[in-house]
Amino acid sequence: MPATKQDAESRTYGRRAGRPLGIPYDPARCVYAIWSGDQCPRRSGKGPDGLYCGIHARRYREEG
Repeated sequence: MPATKQDAESRTYGRRAGRPLGIPYDPARCVYAIWSGDQCPRRSGKGPDGLYCGIHARRYREEG
């Protein structure tokens, strides 16, 4: 789980057969990768560097 904006900017999401390069990180959305491998669709602004949504910021603290 990325803790800095620099780590987040180097990530891609949702790599699969139909899109082998994946989708680059969108800074308006939570940086967490959900079960499908895609980026969480919720708005970011919580947690370290404001990278996570409220739900995943709590999960980051618990796993942290």
